[in-house]
Amino acid sequence: MWGYLVIGLVAGSIVSSWQGYKDPPWEGFSLVKFARSIVAGGAIGVAFWALQSRLTTAIDNLGLLLLAILATERLVGEAYKGFFRRAPHPEYSKLFVRLGLPVDSYPLKVVFGFLFLGIGFALFGLFGWLGASLLEAFGRTAFAGLLLGAAAGTLVATGGALKDSQFEGFKGRKFVRSPTITALGCTLLVKYSANPLLMSIGAIGFERVAVEFFKTFLVRQVRGIHAGQPVAHPEWLERRWIFLVSFVTSVAVCGVLLTR
Repeated sequence: MWGYLVIGLVAGSIVSSWQGYKDPPWEGFSLVKFARSIVAGGAIGVAFWALQSRLTTAIDNLGLLLLAILATERLVGEAYKGFFRRAPHPEYSKLFVRLGLPVDSYPLKVVFGFLFLGIGFALFGLFGWLGASLLEAFGRTAFAGLLLGAAAGTLVATGGALKDSQFEGFKGRKFVRSPTITALGCTLLVKYSANPLLMSIGAIGFERVAVEFFKTFLVRQVRGIHAGQPVAHPEWLERRWIFLVSFVTSVAVCGVLLTR
């Protein structure tokens, strides 16, 4: 259990690092917010440990486990900030308005939150079934990984487009980025595991890490909700290199676990 807990904490640290790099110049640094994904990752790691006896195939790669925990944390994190937190979040408030749903009804938000989680976990299971079918048809080949990654990446891209298009419009080149990266990544990940569910969810985690590294640390893309807003805490533009160090360190741990 302790090993799964530590792996979950490292997965959460990756998420907290890219969030810590992006948000503090505009929102200020909050230790509670920074620790939230780390704590959630640890809890999800323990949940994976508790569920492993019920899985039909073994968790055979700890690096993929870390990426799967990261993907699950992102699903839970989106549900929290969009539906379970009482304070409205701009990305989801605008989406509610576009769908003609009341923004101020917290009970309705909670209902949608559980629906969001249910659909998310059902899709994880669907990708696991799809991965098993592809592995049975094509074996543990790059082609099987390519198809599975493209399907998983399309799901991620669709969710991102629903949120970001509200602030920046629909961008076709941005939409195809996630399916492309997930497909290419899964051609490599398929070599490291015989567990289709672990590989499928891990591929989504891989995509999140790769995309956030590119847009957060390389391009330094400003989030849509901060676009055009003045920098309220400029001191964090100088300090945020700390989060790059923690991100690289945590990803290096993932790389070691993946290839050992």
